[in-house]
Amino acid sequence: MNDFNPERVAAAELAWWQAHNEKDAEALREGLERHTQALYGVGPEQAAAAVRHFVSAAGYHDRRDWPQAVEACEGFFAAIRQPGDTFDPRLAAELEIGWWKLHDELEDEADKSPLIAQFEDLLAHLYEGEPQVYGEPARLRAEATVEHDLAEKPDVIATDAALHWQLAGERLRDYYRELAAVLSPS
Repeated sequence: MNDFNPERVAAAELAWWQAHNEKDAEALREGLERHTQALYGVGPEQAAAAVRHFVSAAGYHDRRDWPQAVEACEGFFAAIRQPGDTFDPRLAAELEIGWWKLHDELEDEADKSPLIAQFEDLLAHLYEGEPQVYGEPARLRAEATVEHDLAEKPDVIATDAALHWQLAGERLRDYYRELAAVLSPS
């Protein structure tokens, strides 16, 4: 689960973020499948099975039904779990949905430190290690979510939205590069 191409993973994640914003269900599913394959090293069938759970969780997120989102997301993590992985799918889902919820709550707040801490905890659970080891990747991921939020504001003009999506993509690439460096120190 630690060997991935940061640029490929970031591009796939940005694609599904944009598809979710545009309410394009097919592009969302395709982007999520590419992202799941690229990040977790699973095959197409396993990715498709996992993504069905993730899409369900995203639907519950949109309705702010957090308990159901956790249930659906647990199915995602159970589906991507590989032999040798030590993470607990339920706890991974709680941490994942926890950041979604914090992201919504902190959208208009300047202080993203609770979101960064949540990312640290999620990464430490998925990949093992102490949360503080993941401080820089977590900070970069939080920056990507800020650009994501600015890109999808209802009153944003198209050129500004495009710039924010570009910046979100750059932060995602930085995040995945930094995560890869933490997971594979030289």
